[in-house]
Amino acid sequence: MITGISIADTKEYISKFDPDKDNKEKATIWELGVLDSILKSKIQDIITTYETDPSRPKDITAKATINMNERALDIVRFGLKGFKNFIHPQTNQPIKFDTVSINRFGKNYNVVSDEVLKIIPSKILDELAEEIGKQSGLTEEETKN
Repeated sequence: MITGISIADTKEYISKFDPDKDNKEKATIWELGVLDSILKSKIQDIITTYETDPSRPKDITAKATINMNERALDIVRFGLKGFKNFIHPQTNQPIKFDTVSINRFGKNYNVVSDEVLKIIPSKILDELAEEIGKQSGLTEEETKN
């Protein structure tokens, strides 16, 4: 039996790079949401291009481009739902989680603001994107079958 994904669910995640990962009181805790299947597919499609030469329609050579950094950024933009203990580099104060409304794929979404996204270290951004992506998949039990 396959269980559908619960798009309202969130989970707390501590980065493997966090120096305080063993101390939940001090560690940065990222609240990760789930991307629904349609949104995840649209993000995948938008970052992938496939080009052929129109003057040679029978030629099987093509150019494929996958913008992996843009993919990670969009997954975190849509999937990050909050955080605790994320500290601003200049003020040493907790950063306020901020969202903005954007229109993407013909629908309005509340997403993480660019002001917040731009100060998340790139290694952490990539790690969060991977973890958010895992939330939209099959459970371990389902993949064993």
